[in-house]
Amino acid sequence: MISPKEVKYLPNDIFCPAIQEMLSEGMDVEFTITGNSMWPLLKHERDTITLTLCNGENVKKGDIILFEALPSKYLLHRATGVSKSSFESTGDRNTFRDGTFPKACIIGKAVKITRKGKSRKTKSPLIRLYSFFWMNTYPLRKPILMALNLISKFKN
Repeated sequence: MISPKEVKYLPNDIFCPAIQEMLSEGMDVEFTITGNSMWPLLKHERDTITLTLCNGENVKKGDIILFEALPSKYLLHRATGVSKSSFESTGDRNTFRDGTFPKACIIGKAVKITRKGKSRKTKSPLIRLYSFFWMNTYPLRKPILMALNLISKFKN
């Protein structure tokens, strides 16, 4: 376990190109999530994700991808629509779509999620079921998130 003194935060404009370089060298990259846009699946500073290189051709609807939305602006969100040359993305916590982007801006695709020390491949039935449910309840996302936030506050 890494102690808090060993944790180092890097700005995305440094961190994400480093990830891209490691992926291009054939390595998978694991890192701790920061930010809340993928909650409730991924929690800020608790969960880790493992990425593998992705050229965009093997991206499917529901995949979690790291991509460069604008120069030096990176997002780790779900592909919620995929066409031959582009994709649409949405953060799980967001009640708005990010927009449509060319597949060429994709850096990597999640292959494993580690939550509270337990790892699951993103192709596992449980993660696939969650993805299917979450994407198909998009119109109801705002009240669902409000309920989950309320439950979370009472638990803490």
